[in-house]
Amino acid sequence: RNKSLASTRALKAQWQEILQRPEARPANYVRLYSNLQAAISHATDTSNLILDPDLDSYYLMDVVGASLPHLIEAHRDLIAQVYAKVGDDEKSKRQQLVAIATLTHSLQDLVSHIEDATQTTLAEDKGFYGILPSMQKDLPGQMKAFSSIHEKMLRTVNEAINEGLDGQALDFGTSYFIGAIDALDSTQLLYGQLSGTLADLIQVRIAQHSAERWQALAMTLLVWLIPAFLSVVTVRRLGGSFGSAVARLLTQAEAAHHSSSQLAQASSVVSSG
Repeated sequence: RNKSLASTRALKAQWQEILQRPEARPANYVRLYSNLQAAISHATDTSNLILDPDLDSYYLMDVVGASLPHLIEAHRDLIAQVYAKVGDDEKSKRQQLVAIATLTHSLQDLVSHIEDATQTTLAEDKGFYGILPSMQKDLPGQMKAFSSIHEKMLRTVNEAINEGLDGQALDFGTSYFIGAIDALDSTQLLYGQLSGTLADLIQVRIAQHSAERWQALAMTLLVWLIPAFLSVVTVRRLGGSFGSAVARLLTQAEAAHHSSSQLAQASSVVSSG
């Protein structure tokens, strides 16, 4: 796709630039995140795992490759809108409230989708290559913390929106800021957990497919060896039968030759007589 800035080497270089140039961090963060999204999207599309018939890794791939990156972007957009500078008039305030409410609704939908997809992954895990113990042990607790933190943060935003609609001053205060940071941290932790789980599921599948491939190869060899063995046995039996027939013919030929010799001698005797 000619996305050279989304390559692993380019992303590492962009990260180093952020660390070395603090004065340019805001713009560089935006660029880096955009390129990270492009890299994740490209990896998701080219892997074809989103077309996976196994429901556990199918839903997990959707969360890791699409929903969680979009959730981080939704958090970024909401923070920008909450702290955006707007006019003091009622129309500007109303427009900001509508924009914040829209972003909050979109973020809530993403959180609900991630929760449902993760629960489906946990439920469907036993239906395919056996239960993955690490996922069943660690993921429920991580998911519970993620849901609880986001519920608290969204409740803070909705309370501020309702106060603004009632005519009060639009003030989100530090509670939303702290809640947004906690929500982003929980999202990153969940992303790391789910990424590792997805990698484990893929390795399990690779091992399963490898075993199936060896089984198929063994069956193919068996299918070819049986006819080959039967052919060898048949040829040997035919060879033995043919040899016996030739031996009998030779014996009969010798007997015929002996008889003809005796007839020739008898004929000579008769002729002499």
